[in-house]
Amino acid sequence: MKVGVCVARKLPNNHIKARRFAAGPSLRCFVVVSRYATTKKQLRYGPLCGALNGMSMDDHDIIKSLELELVNVATRKNKDRLGELLSDDFEEFGSSGKVYSKRDILNILPSSKSVIYELNDFRFINLSGDCILAKYKANTSGIGSYRTSIWVKNVNGWKMLHHQSTVRQSAI
Repeated sequence: MKVGVCVARKLPNNHIKARRFAAGPSLRCFVVVSRYATTKKQLRYGPLCGALNGMSMDDHDIIKSLELELVNVATRKNKDRLGELLSDDFEEFGSSGKVYSKRDILNILPSSKSVIYELNDFRFINLSGDCILAKYKANTSGIGSYRTSIWVKNVNGWKMLHHQSTVRQSAI
């Protein structure tokens, strides 16, 4: 998936009107049309996701877009945006075996080395009306991993509550 920047403008009630831009025939670009991106800064750092031609996003599309946003270099350097995406009770079990809290992530990520992630094979399980488990594969620097995240919805939108990364074995 290619990532770029879309042009959008803010409307009343924190809704965003999306405009597509030309980026080649194989790339469809659009932004969130909802309350999730409420500032120009969030739009600039946000993922390419959302509604196209008036179609609304379902929760799985929103979660996928938020996962993609979290691996975006600009988002990872933006402590404020990271704070908005992670629940106060956030916990991560890293592939290294370390356990990280929200505070750990906010202290580590903005100053960490930039890494390019490739995410694919997304699957979702609805755990309840406001809780979704996201499962996908990630590749970075030739290392593959299985990833799971638990997302919960509150009045401020979707927040990541838990994340786990497990290194994949090479194919036999």
